[in-house]
Amino acid sequence: MRSIARVKSFIGELKRRKVFHVGTIYLVTAWGASLGIAELFPAFGVPDWGVRAFVIAAALGLPIALVLAWAFEITPEGVIVDPGREQRPPPRPIPTDDGLNTTLLQAASVRVFWHDVDGDHTADFNNTFVIGRDPAVEVRMADNKVSRAHARVLFEDGGWWITDLSSRNGTVLNGSQLTSKTRLQDVNEVRVFDGAPPIKLTVRRSSDETVLDAGNSA
Repeated sequence: MRSIARVKSFIGELKRRKVFHVGTIYLVTAWGASLGIAELFPAFGVPDWGVRAFVIAAALGLPIALVLAWAFEITPEGVIVDPGREQRPPPRPIPTDDGLNTTLLQAASVRVFWHDVDGDHTADFNNTFVIGRDPAVEVRMADNKVSRAHARVLFEDGGWWITDLSSRNGTVLNGSQLTSKTRLQDVNEVRVFDGAPPIKLTVRRSSDETVLDAGNSA
């Protein structure tokens, strides 16, 4: 069972890093280019070995493309090294000047449920956290449409609030586009781009006898 879980985890990591996607595109492109070369090279007097050399070079380039897809992530901000799901740094405290009340933070928390290419995730927070694509944020969504630091959720004035961090595609809370810091309801649905899977946030209180799950546990 453990070996099966490892295989599933490895396949999931291949999908997250888009290795299958890159390999498919490479093969289709190389095949099309090879057909074109086979037609054009003879017309320009290139000997047959030139076509064979191109096909061999294209075949040798496939594993290189797969290795690059595994190791790097292409983002709007440039090419970065993908740290991998297991090697991501632990969540770090987010400096804030929001004047958080420690006593109140201990009395309430937010349960977050979200889904991305890595699968389903559930986490509880009793302090400020950030939703985004950066490996260091607390709620990470591995999608290039998500900004590195997309939205922040914080506790203030006895309640939980969410604010968009000038993200590229905006933040939608319960069907309405965020234009300013907005207080969360008991149960909330957040989307970070058009067509994105919903992020569910449930406000939980220490006095609650039952816990309202924001979704199925990962």
